[in-house]
Amino acid sequence: MSTGQFEDILSITGTGLAIFDDGKGVGVTFTAALHINGRFEGQIDFPAEFEGDFFSLQAVPLTYFDIEGAANLRDHAFPIMIRRCLLTRFEISHGATTELRGNFICQEAVFQEESLRTVPTRKLLFGFELANVSKTFRVIVGTELGELVLRHSSEMDSLEARMDSYGSPLVTSSATIEVASGGGLTLGEILQRATVTVENFLKITSLAQGKWHTWVTVSIYESSVDGGGELRYLSIRHGKLLTSSGRQLTNPAHSSRFVSAAWKGYSGRNVKKYGFDLALEWFVGANGSQLLESKFLSATTCLELLMDRYSQEAGNEFMLPGESFEHLREYLKTSLKAWDGAKGLHSDVLGSLENKLLELNRRSYSQKARMMLDFWRIKRDDLGVTFGDIVSIRNKITHTGDAKVSGSYDMLLKCYNAIMTMLARVMLAILDYDDQYFDWVKGNFVSFVDARTPVRQ
Repeated sequence: MSTGQFEDILSITGTGLAIFDDGKGVGVTFTAALHINGRFEGQIDFPAEFEGDFFSLQAVPLTYFDIEGAANLRDHAFPIMIRRCLLTRFEISHGATTELRGNFICQEAVFQEESLRTVPTRKLLFGFELANVSKTFRVIVGTELGELVLRHSSEMDSLEARMDSYGSPLVTSSATIEVASGGGLTLGEILQRATVTVENFLKITSLAQGKWHTWVTVSIYESSVDGGGELRYLSIRHGKLLTSSGRQLTNPAHSSRFVSAAWKGYSGRNVKKYGFDLALEWFVGANGSQLLESKFLSATTCLELLMDRYSQEAGNEFMLPGESFEHLREYLKTSLKAWDGAKGLHSDVLGSLENKLLELNRRSYSQKARMMLDFWRIKRDDLGVTFGDIVSIRNKITHTGDAKVSGSYDMLLKCYNAIMTMLARVMLAILDYDDQYFDWVKGNFVSFVDARTPVRQ
């Protein structure tokens, strides 16, 4: 059931019971496929006696159901559970028999879920199919479960060309982890650890390539006595698929060094402490969006998130201690009420002015940015813009929707490039990165040491 230019990479057929949220169940047949663009969708046939309920489904949007049954996969039958299905198209035909058919999307499809409760005794191979990953060279990193190896499709050059042409993510690669021993854990417990490991690894590759990487399937094979492998579990999901473009911090030849150096720092306490994961999503979004104004606003949001996390950890979010500022605020409130001009003000206006006094103790955007960059020892004298330029354009876009009222479109582009360069440097500093990276301002590979200020003695 391929769709246009997006061929199937995995397809299934099966029968089962469609179970709706109200508990009602009905026997169905279905087909489904994972397309090379990472979308997992299917077609379902309901029995003729379901016609009345079928009409009701069309009238009530967002009616979810699960499918529990058996499906044929690669000439073998496996138990399957397809969760959170949603019909996207309805078709009723009356001929010799009544046919009720619909297309559906779903959250995930899981094969042999019951195996997750077992305790494996032999070697396991976890394989994750990945979407939106571009070419790298010999990326292998150590994990607590074993070596994680990143591999690419034999059609990688063609797939990358298609991603560039269509602007759409495609399934291009895989990440595998060979687990020698489960240590008495259940298969489900090992799977949870492997999934977290791969998702964290993909955050590093997403940073490296400037675009969001996600997994769409995970399979588990257990070695057999005859030296082969037995499929113990398979999960297919509709991944988080975002635009395929992005400015990179490395290239294929340097990718192994970059990923290895950044991966070493991901386990550090700074990652959680300073909001790396959430900032990464804004950073990738700012790198991939098509409209420059949207990219700029995402970048400023990312910068503000990192500034706030730093301020909270450093305890310098406010200029005066709470008790000292409260005394000042009470003094200013008293002065405001004693002001001659206050006599003609409505109580709501006066109350709003009093509430605004709270903001006097907050540091400005520029102050917080400078303090954070100083903390991470990030150079900014080579960016070509000031924080005043950045704040001015951000305010103009936020309040008018148009950056061009502030002057030149070139200034918007310069400010965007400056923020993205700052963000890349801060993200690398959080990871305690110590190798080379591609610097967008300098236009070439530089040592990260050269993008930082000297350590103060």
